Amino acid sequence: MNHSLAEMPTRFDGVKFSTGGADRVSPDKPDQLSGSYSESYGGVTETLSWSLRRCGGALRLVKFKLEDMRFPNWEDWQEIKEQTGTTDGNIVRFTAVVANDSGEEKPATVKFKDLDADQKAGGASEAVLDEITVDVPPGEEREVTFKWDSSGYAWYDDGRPRITQRIRAELADGGKKAGEETRNLKVAPKPLVLVHGLWSNWKAWESWQGILSGAHSSNWKAFPVGQHAQFGRMRTGDEVGNLGPTNTIAQNAGELERYIKYAQRERNAWHIDLVAHSMGGLISRRYIHAAMPTYPDGKPQVQHLVMLGTPNMGSRCADLISLPLEAAGRSMEALRELRPSVVAQFNAAHTNRKGVEFSILAGNPLPAICYMYSPNDGVVTVPSAFWAIADRAQQSLLHTDMANEAGFKSFVKSRVALGPGKQSPEGQLAALEALASKGGSPSTRTPAKDSTSSEPPKLDFTKIVKLSPGQTIEIPFDVPDADNFGLTYVAPPKVGATVVDEGGAVQGTNPPGTPSAQQIFRSIFIGNPISKAKWTLMLENEDEEEREVVVSGWSNAK
Repeated sequence: MNHSLAEMPTRFDGVKFSTGGADRVSPDKPDQLSGSYSESYGGVTETLSWSLRRCGGALRLVKFKLEDMRFPNWEDWQEIKEQTGTTDGNIVRFTAVVANDSGEEKPATVKFKDLDADQKAGGASEAVLDEITVDVPPGEEREVTFKWDSSGYAWYDDGRPRITQRIRAELADGGKKAGEETRNLKVAPKPLVLVHGLWSNWKAWESWQGILSGAHSSNWKAFPVGQHAQFGRMRTGDEVGNLGPTNTIAQNAGELERYIKYAQRERNAWHIDLVAHSMGGLISRRYIHAAMPTYPDGKPQVQHLVMLGTPNMGSRCADLISLPLEAAGRSMEALRELRPSVVAQFNAAHTNRKGVEFSILAGNPLPAICYMYSPNDGVVTVPSAFWAIADRAQQSLLHTDMANEAGFKSFVKSRVALGPGKQSPEGQLAALEALASKGGSPSTRTPAKDSTSSEPPKLDFTKIVKLSPGQTIEIPFDVPDADNFGLTYVAPPKVGATVVDEGGAVQGTNPPGTPSAQQIFRSIFIGNPISKAKWTLMLENEDEEEREVVVSGWSNAK
């Protein structure tokens, strides 16, 4: 039953209240205000709730978020936290949610902008990354998404670090701005996975985390293979003078694979850079050829392989030391695989670079070593390092000094600190040519000729001896009639060598504990003609442990 009442005056008592500031406008949603207020009396609680927005046009920007994919699951999107950011090379998905409050369908245009695109220090300018228009039905919302490749956005094109950039979504309604939201996005440089060489371990790179932090920020992370052995540890002899069993290049490439995955998980990075010293370059080449995965974004997992003193055509030094060991039935696999004849087979089998850019730095301070007259770094000649690599340079660096800050600043950084404009092969080429024109790091795109013969050298004599702590021994040997003569030996730094001719005159020495004793392969070279005679090699061990020495004599180096 319905009853109609006559009109009568009605009174409402208003409720007056204040808040402690919790209902302020959020910076993320400056055009919206929402909250609630409750009051209890007489056993009854009344609640007042409100959701208000600033009066404006029919279209409004409801939300703007940034996401990247959680490694190793492609399309597993996660929202990016501002304090964490993303990693250079990751795909970032921008999503803007647009609402239409009008009674008719309206086209909405969203511009995604980089607000810090300026290339000059201290400047600021905008760049439109993409512009998308979508029709929004009346009273509904639509998502506008854009997948952005962050490659290079840890850097400006001039090499300056780019710590944070502001990304903005701008909504336009009929050509007029209807709303905007800005997000701060950190982009960390790609992890730098560091690959050591023969008779070495992860400690060769111990200073590199500090070097990277100084060059960019603490967000540029170094991952020396083996530092956390549970994620992968290569076995290449660990330290000079260790003649025990080692892994093969293929086995070490498997350990490198494990460590790369660890670095990617730690940094949520889909792409990395490799810096490899000495034999580490061959291990890295094996990994790229045989095991490097591909991703749907079409970019190689490894953007750049930067090699420092890699024997890309082998090292005669490996011949001189491996041959005596092999003859004694004690082949050391890591050493044997550096022989030029073995590396020639390696090069024939490992040809697929999968789009990875290769660079090589060769050292040239020494005139003759290990049956070779070519300029070298004490282990590797310049032609062997250059091989068929287009981007190459040479500097007056010894083999053991390449993995230091000088090598990073003069060669490595310019190859991996690449801004957005340097990501294409053409952009990288332009950057390298600019380096060459400034004289800072001479490079060329013309492949080197293979000038290293794979034929093993003829040895005048070989010897494997053990020295007790503090012991000195004399080893007589015959020298031939020759244009020149040399001795090459491998021993820990506290073992020294001296060569004396038949008249008792010292022809050459390599004292223990000196800088030259820190080199992997140590040589004594007599560059003038000699006559057939009986000479003496004196070896002294200043170490507190028994040490083993492998020595080979050679003549008529070319």
